[in-house]
Amino acid sequence: MLAKIMHNNSVYYSPVFAVSIKRNNCKAVVFDSSFSQLIVLHIFQGTRYNILFMDYNTDNFSINEDKLKSYWNDRNIFKTIKHKKYTPEMLQEAQEVLSQIIPKEYTTITSKSDLEALDFNTGSFHDGYILAMQEKNDTLEILFDTSWGSLAILRCKGVIENELHIGYTFFHCYFDIDNDGIVSFLLSPMSHNKESVLKAKEMQFKPLFEKRIPLKTFDYELDNQELTIKYDEEEIKINKVNNDILDFAERNVLGYLQNDETMQRGFIFNKDIVYSFRQYIGPYEKPDPNVAIFKEKCEQQGFVFDYHPFDDFFEEYEYDYGKLIYSQEYGKLQQLLFIFKILTPIFGFYNVLALIIQLLNPQMEWTLYFIFGLGIPMFTSLVLLIFCFVAMLRNKISGNPDHKCIEIYENGVKYRGYNTGFNIGYEDITEVECNKKIVLHTSIGKFTLHKSKNDKNIFELINQKVSKK
Repeated sequence: MLAKIMHNNSVYYSPVFAVSIKRNNCKAVVFDSSFSQLIVLHIFQGTRYNILFMDYNTDNFSINEDKLKSYWNDRNIFKTIKHKKYTPEMLQEAQEVLSQIIPKEYTTITSKSDLEALDFNTGSFHDGYILAMQEKNDTLEILFDTSWGSLAILRCKGVIENELHIGYTFFHCYFDIDNDGIVSFLLSPMSHNKESVLKAKEMQFKPLFEKRIPLKTFDYELDNQELTIKYDEEEIKINKVNNDILDFAERNVLGYLQNDETMQRGFIFNKDIVYSFRQYIGPYEKPDPNVAIFKEKCEQQGFVFDYHPFDDFFEEYEYDYGKLIYSQEYGKLQQLLFIFKILTPIFGFYNVLALIIQLLNPQMEWTLYFIFGLGIPMFTSLVLLIFCFVAMLRNKISGNPDHKCIEIYENGVKYRGYNTGFNIGYEDITEVECNKKIVLHTSIGKFTLHKSKNDKNIFELINQKVSKK
């Protein structure tokens, strides 16, 4: 197992000797940048990756489980490394593994473990989109932004099928490789019914770290075609365009920039790290004029920016189910229930925490618990509910932007609930039941509608359409 590491502002390659996969605490055992000692490093840190896997082959590992993989037969390997209790023999063995590795910038996908590495680096491209795409000399190159603190360059040769385009945004990607080595990507878009396919005889990938720069601390200097980016207490010097991304070097493109009324967003490409900044422009915010000045000064020094293809990020898709037969809006009570469902877990946790503190400190007066554990949450909830109710009476907020919770058409149903929503045609509904709530059974699962006084009418309309399909 090999990975690209970003640690203490250095990027280097290291063998991976252990991996722990837990929901909010994924970590690995790797070398430090001097290769003189082993360290424990978190795979994710906030909104960025510290580790990007070049391959995920663990065939020679002693422990090879879903949540724990280790080169050594030590289930406490992370404690051993963290407290520096590993033996000189372990370090020597690790350095022997290191000596056998020849790092490559690109990984050629030849096995499921290579796809697993790509999947790990990109989060299955969840909410990912295509920044750039170019075909040159029988090679298709695609630049992906994963939206999760990393980017990836994909090189495809012998393309069999390609239904992608620049700005294409997708919800998830399924990877596969067949016995002939043909690699297939099936990308599920945000709203479209139809998935898109990318298939090629040969594919390579290169992962890139993304490091986000707070726009309020962003500063820079330009001197003799050298760009110095300053933020917080760090400096990055860029004196040449990355020649490893599409045709950036030919056109002297430094990265991507979007600077308009809705978003300020920039990508500046270095060799292994992409520096980014972003700011959503709200009703009370104005675009930072320094972004436009930065772009102009860079162009004066010969650095060019492409426009960020962000406009297509939420490409809408209209489900045409024919004529609208029936629609129902959220009632005021239902909207209040939505808000109550959001507040209850928050204040419930606060109350339990206050109770635990009280029980652990019996010398404390119970009056403090009743004030802080019950009184303040209840008073806050009441004030919020009154405020929300007044706002809803003025039609300023709703459980759904257009106040519609269900729309029944000639050929399908559209539904928006508290934390779910779906658009589904009658041909995909196998059964409709109405006990306490209406439940639609489909080939991919069941969908439950929230309870309302018009359930009988809604059930009869949908059931009638399903039985006629």
